[in-house]
Amino acid sequence: MNKRLLAKIDVYSLSLTEYFFAILLMAASLLLFSKPVFPQGDALLLVLFASILGAASILAYFKAVQTSKIGLVFAVSSSFPLFSVLFSALFLGEPFQNVYLVSLPLILAALFLLAYRNQGFSIGRGVWLALLASISWGAFFTMAKPVALQINAFNASFFMEGGVLIVLAACFLAFGKKLVFPPSAELRWFTFFYVVLFAAGVIFGNLSFLAIGVSLTSLITATAPALNALMARIFLKEKLTKTQYAGIVLLIASLALLSF
Repeated sequence: MNKRLLAKIDVYSLSLTEYFFAILLMAASLLLFSKPVFPQGDALLLVLFASILGAASILAYFKAVQTSKIGLVFAVSSSFPLFSVLFSALFLGEPFQNVYLVSLPLILAALFLLAYRNQGFSIGRGVWLALLASISWGAFFTMAKPVALQINAFNASFFMEGGVLIVLAACFLAFGKKLVFPPSAELRWFTFFYVVLFAAGVIFGNLSFLAIGVSLTSLITATAPALNALMARIFLKEKLTKTQYAGIVLLIASLALLSF
């Protein structure tokens, strides 16, 4: 969906629009299902730091989408479980399960396959940007757990993504950008649907962090590249090489190991 939107409007306009309306939806869910609780102490510092990382992630990801195939970009950016597992084990004390010794190398192998072309390994600008987004998201999702533990998932979603919105707005003003809205009614409804899905994903993600931990949540969401590549093939007519599809399969295999 963002590939189609980025063909009509710029990275900064889309990210600002996405987060502005998503925050309204998150605020509504917060008031409906919980009550506002402001983060304190270390949680507040994590929110501030995560806001910067979150803004960097979404800008890098959208730039990557503009310069490369969405199936490839999404697959690379979805390698964030590699980083969230490492960060959560180092900084949150989550257990490093034996199965990770197999699943994490599979993710690394998948990244090499995704970057491989007939002429050899070729890592373009889009792939580097997607990898930067992956590292930042790994850190962002790791910080989400202690914040959600202190103020619950609904508050964590609102304040962390609200912080991202503030940083995006600051970048928007600092670079002197002009806000561009979707040019047609169809695209405006398309944008609304996209924002609703984004907000729902953030809220359910934070609930999952509390229920099963950062590491397992991240590895489960690693299945998304398969669906993304399939939809990009159907709706955007994007083609990946057999080697790149093999890389996506390896990402899925890392999750399958967790069922044993």
